[in-house]
Amino acid sequence: MVLQDKARFHEFATSAGLPVPPGAVLRSQADIAKKLSALSLPLVVKPADKESVHRGKVRGIAVCRSAREAVIACERVLEIAGEVLVQEWVDGRNDEIYFCLFYRGRKGQLVSMFTGRKLASSPPGIGLTAFCVEAAETRLILEPMTEAFLETVDYAGMGSMEYKWDRTNRRFVIIEPTVGRTDWQEEIATLCGVNIPLEAYRHELELPPEPRLRSSTDKVVWRASIWERLKTERPTLPRNAVIYDGYWRLDDPMPGLIQYSWGAVTTAFRQLQKHIPR
Repeated sequence: MVLQDKARFHEFATSAGLPVPPGAVLRSQADIAKKLSALSLPLVVKPADKESVHRGKVRGIAVCRSAREAVIACERVLEIAGEVLVQEWVDGRNDEIYFCLFYRGRKGQLVSMFTGRKLASSPPGIGLTAFCVEAAETRLILEPMTEAFLETVDYAGMGSMEYKWDRTNRRFVIIEPTVGRTDWQEEIATLCGVNIPLEAYRHELELPPEPRLRSSTDKVVWRASIWERLKTERPTLPRNAVIYDGYWRLDDPMPGLIQYSWGAVTTAFRQLQKHIPR
């Protein structure tokens, strides 16, 4: 539960000396005046618990570039969610956000791990993964960091850790963990030959691991959906990149047909609503 809650995780990480952005947890109106002034702008404001975000009551993340903007954002989140994590913005490009996907099994065995990099997010820099790619060049840094963290908390199960390269301080900082479930961009690992759910399944049934196979030497890029081409700027892609859509596959077209036909219907309905007199 500590890893699930952004505020509790920040307090744990700070006390354990883990590399997280400077920040503060706000639990009352008095905390806003007392703690915000100690942080440097711009600030990132996040509800501690995602439930209010999933219910559509409050934004998931707000980037505030002025003190007044930060106060307003914190007051709103406090009123709705009851607890706020405020952190200093990490200086780095939008394509310098990395993640380690993993499964840790019985007796602390690290069964499977994969390191990737976001090429674009939606919204930029703070949102869900729009495009991502394997990041083998950072494995020797991020995977030992992730494994050490998992040993510290004795975590077992599916999860991931997100990092960002801090250009000012020349280090990787932890943005947040995801625990108890697979992550949004999990398929990039499978496309690159690391099928984490399958390896977890075989581990739990005490079956021998299957050899990891990669079907192509081209650089695999995963895209959340075709809509990302419209919502985000097209990222700089690696040479010989092959883009796989999150829904569409020629040999399995039904998920894509359902997703994109339903998306077209809802978009048309929203446009129609704008022209209907109230």
